[in-house]
Amino acid sequence: MVRVNFRLLFKLVLVVLAFGGGIYGLYAYQSQRIPAAMLWQANNAAEQGKTDEAMKYIRRYLELNPDDHDQTLKLADLIQTRATSVKDLTNSLYLYEKVMREAPERVDAARKFVFVCVRLGRHADGLRVAEEV
Repeated sequence: MVRVNFRLLFKLVLVVLAFGGGIYGLYAYQSQRIPAAMLWQANNAAEQGKTDEAMKYIRRYLELNPDDHDQTLKLADLIQTRATSVKDLTNSLYLYEKVMREAPERVDAARKFVFVCVRLGRHADGLRVAEEV
């Protein structure tokens, strides 16, 4: 007949639970620090004039915090200043529109939206938004 050592089994379960809890605690701690680090790296790259890196880090930050409208506008501004094609301007236009849709009180996004519409030649869209503001 097999005898179970309950004392050893209990200690083993406690060790596994403690290890799992420690790993989860470390995960929770790091998951709060990562967005802040991304934002710091984006701001640092922007200060050094590395616009491409700043845009990369802001995009990564926005994957974790998609509702941060200030950073969304900052990304759209960076894209617009470096725009070399219609696609770049359209991407910044999309970001401005996203902010206008999610935060209608952001008048600055509407003004920038109208400016990009004029650059793209989409005067009807720009006029529609300008009349609403």
